[in-house]
Amino acid sequence: MHVLVAFDKFKDALSARDTCKIAVEAIKKCRPEWVIETAPLADGGDGFCDTLTGCLNGEFHETTVSGPLAKKVKAKFGIVSADRLQSTVFSLLNWKSNLKKIAVIELAESSGISLTPLEKRSPWTTTTAGLGEVIQSAIDHGANGAIVGLGGSATHDLGLGALWKLGFQFLDESGAVINKAPSP
Repeated sequence: MHVLVAFDKFKDALSARDTCKIAVEAIKKCRPEWVIETAPLADGGDGFCDTLTGCLNGEFHETTVSGPLAKKVKAKFGIVSADRLQSTVFSLLNWKSNLKKIAVIELAESSGISLTPLEKRSPWTTTTAGLGEVIQSAIDHGANGAIVGLGGSATHDLGLGALWKLGFQFLDESGAVINKAPSP
C-alpha cells in the first residue's frame, strides 16, 4: 500500500511538518510494510514559511521588524536555493532563470492577526510595514526573488505599508508626498 500523508497545521498546536511526522509514526506502528510519503501543506498564512522552507531544505533567518501595530516583533523568513524549485514554478511565475536565492516570506510573521490583541484588531490601525522590512532583510541576505504567503493578515492596507518601507512614495490628491506610512 502506498499512502500520502498531507496535513496543514493544527493552529496553535502542531505545525504541518510535525503533524505529518506524528501521523507517519502512528501508521508505521500498525502497518510497517506500507510505503508512506508526506506532503506538509500551507495555505499562505501561519506556518507557510516553516512548511515551504523546510520542505525545500532552506535556511531560516530571523529579523526584528515593525509589527502590525508598529511595535517591534521578531519575524522569521526562509531562503531557499532556486535550484530546489521545479522549472514549472519559474514558468508559472514568469521568473527568469538567473534567480539564485528565493526568499520564503510569511505576512503573518510580521503583520499577522495573531500578533494583534483582540481589543486592538482593526484593519484601519494596522500596517504591513513589517512585511517590507522582512523583504528588505531577505534582500540583505542575498535573495533575488521571493514567494510571499499573504494569509493571516491583521490589516487591509493593500501592502502600502510594505511598499513604503521599501522606498515607494505615495502622493496626496494635490501631488505632495505623504511622509508617513499608511496606517497606524
